Amino acid sequence: MKNRRNKRESGQVLLTGLVMMLIILLAILLLFDVHSVIRAKYKVETANQAAALAAAEWQKESLNLLGEINLIKACETLLESEDHWPAASPDPSLTPEEARAKLLRERIGLLTEMQVRVSFLGPLVGFAAAQQAAKQNGLTPVMNADNTLPLEDYVQLLQENWRYLQVSDVRNFKWRIPYLNMVSDIVSQGIVVYPNARVANNPIVEPGGLAKDALYQEIMRHRAEIAAADPPEQSDWHGVIYPFVRKMSDADYEGKWWNIDYSMSEFPHESEIFTLGVEYDSSDYDENTRATIQTLLGNRNAYSVTDLPPVQFCVYDKFWYPDYYRNNYTDYDDNHYSWWFEAGVLRQPVKPQYIYEGPAAYAESAANINLVSRYAVTGDRRSADVGRRFVRRRDPEGGGYSRRIGTRRASSANANLVETDYRPGAIAKVLGELGQGAPPITLPVILPVFDNTTLTPTYMPMPYGFGVLRVTNSPLDRFLNWLSREESLFAYGTSPPLGTSGYLEALQILTDGPGFRCYGWNPSWNASAFDSRYRSDAARLFTDRSYVYSRSNTGGAGWLQEAQEFTLTNSAEAGIQEVEDYVNGGTARRFFSSSNSRVYIVVDSKGHIVTNDEIDPTVHYFTGGGSGGSGPGFNGTQDRPDTQPGPPRI
Repeated sequence: MKNRRNKRESGQVLLTGLVMMLIILLAILLLFDVHSVIRAKYKVETANQAAALAAAEWQKESLNLLGEINLIKACETLLESEDHWPAASPDPSLTPEEARAKLLRERIGLLTEMQVRVSFLGPLVGFAAAQQAAKQNGLTPVMNADNTLPLEDYVQLLQENWRYLQVSDVRNFKWRIPYLNMVSDIVSQGIVVYPNARVANNPIVEPGGLAKDALYQEIMRHRAEIAAADPPEQSDWHGVIYPFVRKMSDADYEGKWWNIDYSMSEFPHESEIFTLGVEYDSSDYDENTRATIQTLLGNRNAYSVTDLPPVQFCVYDKFWYPDYYRNNYTDYDDNHYSWWFEAGVLRQPVKPQYIYEGPAAYAESAANINLVSRYAVTGDRRSADVGRRFVRRRDPEGGGYSRRIGTRRASSANANLVETDYRPGAIAKVLGELGQGAPPITLPVILPVFDNTTLTPTYMPMPYGFGVLRVTNSPLDRFLNWLSREESLFAYGTSPPLGTSGYLEALQILTDGPGFRCYGWNPSWNASAFDSRYRSDAARLFTDRSYVYSRSNTGGAGWLQEAQEFTLTNSAEAGIQEVEDYVNGGTARRFFSSSNSRVYIVVDSKGHIVTNDEIDPTVHYFTGGGSGGSGPGFNGTQDRPDTQPGPPRI
């Protein structure tokens, strides 16, 4: 009897040991996958940065070479009376002055053709350098799902599309064959990083959220919530939809309230990849330009306007100038300029000499890794049963269980192709300045003044109107193209393209203030009366929904105006009601939903009930010190979320 009991006990120990070994084995396999994912993310991040910097370096060299040729043009013009160039016998029908002018035009034309060649081929060298930089940092080329090379379809477009066939030459340079051959050679070697490009179907969209699929998804989600109950139980309104609800009134939705501009999608007459943004024009040397030059020359004197003949210089195109965007897009300052230049994501504003738009080099890539684990987690509910939380990965061809990994912040698969703001790649900017801290665009003529490149914080937006090189035409692309030609969402001239009516329906819903937007933000809401009524007993708001907007309560609070429910992160503060107000000073009060609850509502030191549109003033946001900038980021020191530090050079 004793022997049997010992055997049973021995079997129990063995079973427990097997279970423990199985758990340890699963943990080891999981750690292998975690290590592989982290390693891939850092590899992709490093490759993106190296590629962006390599491309920006070639943008810098190309711009400086264009500037050097401009100086040669200027010198040749000043010395045109001296015979430095071999020439054929003069045309006897021309006067000596006419013959000299003709020879000068020919020489300037030859130099202009050299500049055109640089503007087409210089950025492509940067494109090739970006691929090599990424490969040197560990990334390898991949094939598309249909077993074609990435960007092979772009090569096909260069061969066949009327956009390129109709432009046979630019300033006497027959560009298409050399450009096509270079792109084809680079693509045939394998594409690792995708560049930014100024291509067709890449409009500047205002308001910018119209170019994001997430906007339409959020509209339809909120509509379903509103239809389910009144007042509804709503998800948050802090997504892409936020500015459409919070910052736009009924008047803003009257008439054609959108602007979809394809002007940057026109063929730029230079490289579409890593575009420099240049054009050619006769010298615009007037008294204003002369005065600007004089301030840069110090004690030296600038030539008078009458002393110089007209010369065709290579100049910055309009897309370098912030004023161009400011005059054409009403949201430029709020949604772009302040983020790039006014400490929106930097601690301090950008130095004045670097305040210009123009080119930047963007690089985006991803890496494929094989996972050891055969199961993937679905959903985020811990209460779900195991069968619903874990699903077996599909491996139809019997190879590795592969996953595509982007950067540390987001997967490139989740980045909308039309957006011009945050994307999961790396951005590098060309830096240059004239004397006395003036930006290069102070003078319209390109000069060799670009001496540096820098990575910029990835949360800073891409250069305005640029997009990642692609040739796909998504349903949203087609809808935006249609919408750009229409004057009304209701009395439209032609039907939207097949498969895009859902986008139109979503925007029609968005224009309905009382029936839709007021559920997010109600402009008629009386916040002062609400504070006066509930500030002394805010705990009632956990159950009292009578103040919320509904069809029968049109003066109620939208979701953003409802009292926000916060959750304690420090258990030592449980039950403590009187706490410091780090934003307004003084003492704020927390109202808990119950005596043992960690969920609370805040009434700040001014007697205001903190809403879903505001931060918790009772939390000390430690940022390491330093004041914020004047952009849309938070200001202040160590009392609220601060803006991010940026590269010291800019």
